[in-house]
Amino acid sequence: MATSASLTTQFTFYDSNIFRKSDRLTKANRTLAGTDLTMMNAVSVMINWAGDYINTALERTISTPANLLRQLGSLWRIAGACRHIIYFGNDISVPTVLH
Repeated sequence: MATSASLTTQFTFYDSNIFRKSDRLTKANRTLAGTDLTMMNAVSVMINWAGDYINTALERTISTPANLLRQLGSLWRIAGACRHIIYFGNDISVPTVLH
């Protein structure tokens, strides 16, 4: 999302002003424009609400963005980027990143 991990409260998308408040995105006329969803929130929803196993939830939330980046080629790759391992304990909302 355009607002993920930021303090942004509004942005423009296809000539529409989008406003961010209380985990939701709305247009100026107050109709729903989306949700303010982080990757960890998506994983949590897939496990806790949809009942997915953690490996299925991670695959679903990661595969589409990863495939999109692959299609864009090296344009979005960061030179010298390191790989990280993310460890999820019983509380998946608090992952530990291992370097």
